[in-house]
Amino acid sequence: MTAYTWIGGTGDWDLASNWSPSSPAGPPKATDTATISATGPAYTVTIDTADVAKSLTENSASATVDDTRSLTLSGTLTLRAGTFILGPGGTLSGGTTKLRGGTFVCDGGTLSGVTYDGTLHLSGENASVNLASGTVVNNAAGKAGGTINDTGRFSELSSTTRRRSTTRRSISATHHGTAFSTKMT
Repeated sequence: MTAYTWIGGTGDWDLASNWSPSSPAGPPKATDTATISATGPAYTVTIDTADVAKSLTENSASATVDDTRSLTLSGTLTLRAGTFILGPGGTLSGGTTKLRGGTFVCDGGTLSGVTYDGTLHLSGENASVNLASGTVVNNAAGKAGGTINDTGRFSELSSTTRRRSTTRRSISATHHGTAFSTKMT
């Protein structure tokens, strides 16, 4: 396992020269940790290939991580500062997402098999997210009873799951200021 740190500046996640240490060369592999903490002018880390890491910690207000393809984690995505964009065609798979600050933007991507700890906001115009099989939205403490706030103009929440059991789950959401709860089968 190697602990990789983004060296700063705009660039692609999968480019080895954007990560430190240089030996072994990045990008992170499935058993490695990744930290994005460089300060300075605003920069974007682009995920436009099928990328992996054990965990990702984003704690720089200067950073934007733009997932337009696929990021698979087996551990935790901890968002302390900056912005993580789940863009059109982007998928965040596996692991637990913990919101401790920063902004998680739902812009057309998919959460797949993710445990999401914190309020999931669909607040931007045309905000959208697909909740695929195995995705759970908890409250910030990691307990059941999470919240999805759907307040964005023309926002969309969708779900694609394949369930064989008859277990029913409830979801609490706010849509344009109106709270509702429903059962999902």
